[in-house]
Amino acid sequence: VHKFMMNASSSIALTPKRGTVIDLNRRGIIADDAFLNCSLLSEVAMGTSISPSKLPETVRRIKIHSGVQSISEGFFSQCSSVVAIELPDSVTEIGAGAFANCSSLSSISVTVSESNSVLLLGEGIVNIPPKVQEIPERCFEGCSSITSVIVPPSVTSIANKAFEGCSGMSSFTYQGNSKIDNDIGLPETTEVYVSESYPFEEIGGKDRKS
Repeated sequence: VHKFMMNASSSIALTPKRGTVIDLNRRGIIADDAFLNCSLLSEVAMGTSISPSKLPETVRRIKIHSGVQSISEGFFSQCSSVVAIELPDSVTEIGAGAFANCSSLSSISVTVSESNSVLLLGEGIVNIPPKVQEIPERCFEGCSSITSVIVPPSVTSIANKAFEGCSGMSSFTYQGNSKIDNDIGLPETTEVYVSESYPFEEIGGKDRKS
C-alpha cells in the first residue's frame, strides 16, 4: 500500500502498478492534476474530505477510512466505473443520492472496526452499514449493476424511490421491524425478504417473503 500526503499545491505524477492500492491521507487536499499519469490505478483508500470526482476513471474499488460517520449528499454520484466500495461500520448517515448513477457498482462491504474484518456476503451484494437509520431519496438511483441489498435492523426509514433504476436487483432483504410502506423504487421482479418478526404483509410497496 502506497501512502501519500498531498496539499493544495500538489502536482504529482504517480504511476502505480495495476492492482496497487493508493492510500490517500485523510488530511490531504488533492490537486486537479495529481493523477494525471495514473492510467493503471484501480484501487484507492481515502477519507471523505477528498472528492471521488478527482480520481481517474480507471479506479474500480474505493475504501473509506475508518472513523468516517457521514457519506454526504451525492458523494459517489456519477462514479460510473466504480465496482466495489468498502465503508467502515462507523458510518451513521448517508446523504441523498450518495451513490446515484454508479452504474457499475455491484457490492458494498462493511469494515467491522473491532475485529478489523470485512462483512461481505458475496459479490453483487450491497450491505448497508449497521448504524445507519435512514436510506434517503435517490440514494441508489440508477445503480443498475446491483443484484442484492441487505438492510440492517438499525434502518427505520427508506425514502421514496431510494432504489429507482436498480434494474438488476433480484433480491432485497430487510432485517428490521419498522413499517416501510412507501414505494422505494424496487423493480417488479425483485423478491423481498424480511425476518419472521416483521409484523407487516408488505414492504416497500411489494409483498413480503419470509
